[in-house]
Amino acid sequence: MEHHPDRQNTPVQVMVIAGNVGVGKTTLAQILARHWRGQAQLISEEPQKNPYLANFCIQPDQWAFHVQIAFLIHRLTQWTHIKRLLTQASTNPPVRLLIVDRSLEEDGEIFARTLHELGYLSDEDFHTYWKLYEIARAEMIQPTLIVYLRASLETLVRRILQRGRIYERRFTIHYLEMLNRHYERWIRRWQNHAPHRILIIDADRYDFVHSEDDQHMVLRLIENALGKDVLPYPADNPLNAQMSLTSHAQHNH
Repeated sequence: MEHHPDRQNTPVQVMVIAGNVGVGKTTLAQILARHWRGQAQLISEEPQKNPYLANFCIQPDQWAFHVQIAFLIHRLTQWTHIKRLLTQASTNPPVRLLIVDRSLEEDGEIFARTLHELGYLSDEDFHTYWKLYEIARAEMIQPTLIVYLRASLETLVRRILQRGRIYERRFTIHYLEMLNRHYERWIRRWQNHAPHRILIIDADRYDFVHSEDDQHMVLRLIENALGKDVLPYPADNPLNAQMSLTSHAQHNH
C-alpha cells in the first residue's frame, strides 16, 4: 500500500450536503460514505424520526412550530456529536471525513423562514424559534465544504414522486418554490463570505442516482473541491480526478 505521511496528520474534515426536498442529498451522502467507507462517517438526517412530521404535512399551521423545534433539537444533538468526534479525532483519528446530511443552518435559514412567510409560524413562534436557533447555531463547526445540490422544480417534483414518500406528496409547488428561493439566498451569502467552501452541483444535469457516469462525475467534482491534502483514500477503484472544477462549475450558473 502506498504511504502518504503528509496525510496522516491531516485533521478530520466536515462536509455538508445541502439542498431542497427531493434533490437527492441523502442518496449522494450515502454514495460518498460508501466510496470512502472506513474513513468517512455519515451523519444522517433521519426526518422520519421527527414525531410531528406526519401531522405537520396534514395541518402545517398547527404543527409547524413543533416540527421545527424537533428538527432543531435533532440538529443540535448531531453537531454536539460532531464536535465530540472532532475532539477525539485530534489525537487518534478514527475517520478522515464527516459527511453531514443537511446542516443546522438549513433548518433556520430556509425551512423556518419559509414557514414564517407562509403564515404557518406566527411572529411569536418564529421569534421564539429563532432565539433557540441562534443558540444552536453557535455550536456549529465551520464546514470544510458545503456541497449544494441545485435543481429545478420539475426535477424536485419528479424525484419526490419517484421515491414515493407519502408525506412528501403533500408538499405544494409553491412551498418547494419558496424553499428554492431561500436556498439560493442562503448559498449566495456563503459564496460572498467564503466562496472556497462552496461547491454547486447541477442536479438537473447530473443524475447521480441512476447514472454511473454522472455519479463518477460528481465524485470527481467533490474530490477536486476537497483537495488532495484533505481527501480520504477511496475504498476501492480511486477516481483519477483531473477535470477542472472551474470549467464544470460554469455550467451551474
